[in-house]
Amino acid sequence: MPAPASLHITNGGNLSVNGSTLFIGSGPGGNGTLTVDGTGAAGTITGTGNITTGNAGTGTLAITSGGQVTTTGNGTVGSTTPVTERSPSTAPARKYNMNTLTVGNTGTGTMTVRNDAASTASGATTVGNNSGSNGTLNVQSGGDFTTSAITVGNNVGSNGTVTVTGAGSTLNATGGTSNIGNNGMGSMTVSAGGAANFKNTQVGFNNTGTLTVTGPGSSVSGGRFVHGRQFRRRHHQRAERGQPCADRRHQLDFLRRQRQRHVQCRRGRHHRHQCRRPHGRLALPPAGRARRHSPTAPPIPAAR
Repeated sequence: MPAPASLHITNGGNLSVNGSTLFIGSGPGGNGTLTVDGTGAAGTITGTGNITTGNAGTGTLAITSGGQVTTTGNGTVGSTTPVTERSPSTAPARKYNMNTLTVGNTGTGTMTVRNDAASTASGATTVGNNSGSNGTLNVQSGGDFTTSAITVGNNVGSNGTVTVTGAGSTLNATGGTSNIGNNGMGSMTVSAGGAANFKNTQVGFNNTGTLTVTGPGSSVSGGRFVHGRQFRRRHHQRAERGQPCADRRHQLDFLRRQRQRHVQCRRGRHHRHQCRRPHGRLALPPAGRARRHSPTAPPIPAAR
């Protein structure tokens, strides 16, 4: 196994990443550490390139004592094997700013923002992206994480976890709609005085999603919160009104219930809402469109 490699940017030093990708722990079995330290004069990383921590190996990005990392590219934490990206505990604010952020792309990734550190993703953040991935984002002890929107458990087979804990710890995702449990499994816990602020939030969109708020001073705020049951009921209602419904499963369920009503009508047992559709074979409507009740179908006389 190759010996661990390390790079330290300190005392006002600067590393510029432009038009390429900076890999930390890239090759299989690799082990790399990059430290950006602000003791004395702040060390910095700047540029337009991407930063990937842990591609096929193990990588650590430590931003300490006022160090700053700013790029207009994308950040990825944990591509195929475990990796930790962290902001350890000492002195002035540490900053990690990027465009989009993925924590746990196809493997295991952990990112921790703590002790008054600040991290900003101007675009979207995904925690647990592809099948088999495990992503963890921790905001602790006064840390601050800001992004446009966050998805926790994105694709089928992914698993994402977000914790916001401690007084002054804040997660802000106020630029778009956030999903906790999109097509994968996602959970978010806000505890011990932490705060999470959203624009709109969907919990359990197509899979299992959990949002837990616990402890004095803990809070979650935002525009509209929709949990999975509300989402499914809304689409059923759209299908029954004859409005377009993009989800195929809701169309199939709508037709199944219509068939059950027709069988009951044939047997002389009617619902309060009498079935007004001719009793022929029901065809599946095209994807994205729901079949309307025929306005010209004669009413069926009530059972005596």
